[in-house]
Amino acid sequence: MIAANLDNPAMATIASSTETALREAGYVMILCDTHDRAELQDEYLFAMRAQMVRGYVLVAAVPSPGLSELSTSGAPTVFVNRRNPSGSGPFVGIDDCAAGAAVADYFADLGRRAPAVVFPRLSSSASRDRVSGFLARLRERGWSDEAIVRADGEGRSHLQVGYDAGARIFDDRDRPDAILCVSDQIAYGVNRRALECGLKIPGDCELVSIDGTPLNKWVAPWLKSIEIPYAVYGAEIVSGLQLIWRGEPFGERLLPYKFG
Repeated sequence: MIAANLDNPAMATIASSTETALREAGYVMILCDTHDRAELQDEYLFAMRAQMVRGYVLVAAVPSPGLSELSTSGAPTVFVNRRNPSGSGPFVGIDDCAAGAAVADYFADLGRRAPAVVFPRLSSSASRDRVSGFLARLRERGWSDEAIVRADGEGRSHLQVGYDAGARIFDDRDRPDAILCVSDQIAYGVNRRALECGLKIPGDCELVSIDGTPLNKWVAPWLKSIEIPYAVYGAEIVSGLQLIWRGEPFGERLLPYKFG
């Protein structure tokens, strides 16, 4: 397994559940963290190919020459959370567009009037789909593009992305009253900035994230989330690998989520 950032509780949960499922199926998992760096991802891909591993699990893969080569080689590979940035490939995740749309409906039904969305400038397919689903549904519900605040943050740390984007959002005189954060950690950063600005969450502004890791119940009870079942990803990933090893088709597995 090659993951983008094991500091992220979501990715750590995926790694843990996959290791358990593989061990129960009689396999050993090697785990590498790329820190979202393309060159490090390629180093690990080269090392794993030299070890003649039986299959690859790419969690939040980024575009890289080595990944393009792996994709064309036909090696058994399952992409998780982000689809293959180098083309098509077996995928385990959620319908990110639908998740973004669900948050838009929640804000509209709640009567919020000034929605915003916060996302990383170095966006992935998952982030882009969550944002596009959110924006499209708000347009359907009567908002104009100009009425929806979009704020991105630079860097790979989603905590910093949220904190930096929050500065621009909350320094504006016309502050939003509802914000979609495309990950839990972005929401943590936005909340920190809101507290520094003297705002109350969710009183002054409703925050909703897409992740819903169990950690939220302990450190962020103020946060509502689209809860993704990361703990069951491992079984789905291993099931997909076994289909590929048998020469059977495995396209994608979209798992159900809930609004917690």
